[in-house]
Amino acid sequence: MKIGEGVKGLRSAFTAAGARLLIMSLWLVPPQVSILLMNRFLTNMQQKQLSSQQALQEAQIYIKTITRTELEALPTGKKIIQEIRANLQNKSPELLPQWEAQNYPLQARYFWGAWVCVGREFKN
Repeated sequence: MKIGEGVKGLRSAFTAAGARLLIMSLWLVPPQVSILLMNRFLTNMQQKQLSSQQALQEAQIYIKTITRTELEALPTGKKIIQEIRANLQNKSPELLPQWEAQNYPLQARYFWGAWVCVGREFKN
């Protein structure tokens, strides 16, 4: 198996099963951040009636520009902060003070850049 064949094979399997559109991540994103992004994506598709590409792009912008105050006001946001804090304490405690000082705690591409939209739009 070559690098990248896993994603290509997964996409092919979904396409063969009849899926026309895939939203997938290229790397592991913290679960609560993924939930927040996907909720925003679905809201964009349903309420704003954006294309899948536009809905995903807006959701990514939302994630990278959400402020700490806005995040702390959300039930999912509180979980996100706890999740990231715990992960940093375990893996990179020296980075925790820097992250805590950021007004945009999810601005790093790691949190929003993994998501891609592949396939054809649904027609109503």
